[in-house]
Amino acid sequence: MMMSIRAGIIALGVGILCVIGWLIYGWYETRENQAAYQDLLEAVDGFQVAALSKAPDRTWQDLERLFSRGAQSHKHSSLYPYFVLYNAEVLLHQDKAEQALPLFDSALARLKKHDLFGAQAHIKRALIKLDMADQALKTQGEKELEELIADLKNPVRDMALYHSGYRFWLQGDVKQAEQRWKMLAAQFPQSPWTTMAQQIFVFNAA
Repeated sequence: MMMSIRAGIIALGVGILCVIGWLIYGWYETRENQAAYQDLLEAVDGFQVAALSKAPDRTWQDLERLFSRGAQSHKHSSLYPYFVLYNAEVLLHQDKAEQALPLFDSALARLKKHDLFGAQAHIKRALIKLDMADQALKTQGEKELEELIADLKNPVRDMALYHSGYRFWLQGDVKQAEQRWKMLAAQFPQSPWTTMAQQIFVFNAA
């Protein structure tokens, strides 16, 4: 189960990489963010190369230091949360989930919950907690994921529904998984998350 959830977490990371460009483009013209933008772009390029290859441990350690320095140098910038979240991603690649969680907390305190990037990060934090051995953290993760599903302003409710159903699927609770994925298909018939669910388990939306 751990590896499967981690695969889902990494998939979320890919989604974050896809939206980072347009999310920060508008900030580039702001003078105080120009240096932060350049540093973040350089660090993200290194992250992408490492993520797409079998990078050695030393590479991830270097990236950890790079994003940490960026966060410290640009802590008053609007881009600060992105340095922190990428640093959390680097820690996850090193199987340091316990160290990554406080970084998610720090970054999410500076992000709007209903922005696309912030909403994705909230889901990711919940999934990480669900993958922890600590039962209290698991309970928190379950509660947070349910709240994200219930939040009608959440721009990625389809993502939350998919991962909720997938969690039940991994646990062997096919009935609950089908229930969540039927809800997903009914409310978001064109979502790629619905397509992913239907590739795992054939069901009717009705």
